[in-house]
This record gives sequence, structure tokens and C-alpha cells, in this order.
Amino acid sequence: MRNLQNSDIFAFGRVLSKANLKDEIKKVSVNSEKDVEALGYDLLFTIFTSCSNKEAEAEIYNFLAPIFEMEVEEVKKLDPIETFDMIKKIADWEKWKSFFSLGVRSMK
Repeated sequence: MRNLQNSDIFAFGRVLSKANLKDEIKKVSVNSEKDVEALGYDLLFTIFTSCSNKEAEAEIYNFLAPIFEMEVEEVKKLDPIETFDMIKKIADWEKWKSFFSLGVRSMK
């Protein structure tokens, strides 16, 4: 598994844009009363429910496969909890919370 890179952020942005998630992510990231891990779960649940159509699902697998250094078919077959654990390893929740908070403030 590799660390996140700038190109991953743009790829993820394209996935979120296709799923029209800007307002949903804004709601999750503004809620500072939750702990960081709870915010992460909220964010993943929001993405999951908004991206459950086949096209978005394929985009997410294509996004995760190179980061996990796996083939798309391998990512599809991962246990969901294992997938979340892998995401937690590549992303520092506290840093991402700060990142999204700054982004949300700039959109106001």
C-alpha cells in the first residue's frame, strides 16, 4: 500500500463531483462536535450511499486499486472492514478533518 499523492486528491475529487457530494461533505466536515473517527465514518457512509450506483462504484474501485497497490478485482473482493482499515492507514483523520474544514470555510 502506498501513501496518498496529490493526483489521488484530484481523482477523488472527480469521483465526488460525479456523485454530486459537495453539500453532503460540507455538512459532515462542518460538524466539529464529533470525534475524528466518527466524522470519518460519517464521510464514508455519505460517500457510500451517494455512490452506490454501478458507475460510481467502478470509479471508487478504480480510485482505490492503485493506492492499495491491488488489481480492481482484488479491491472488489476485500472485506468491507478490511477496506476501511486500509483507508485509515493511508489517511490521517485529524489532518483530513482540518483539510476539509479549511475547504468548507473557503466556500462560505
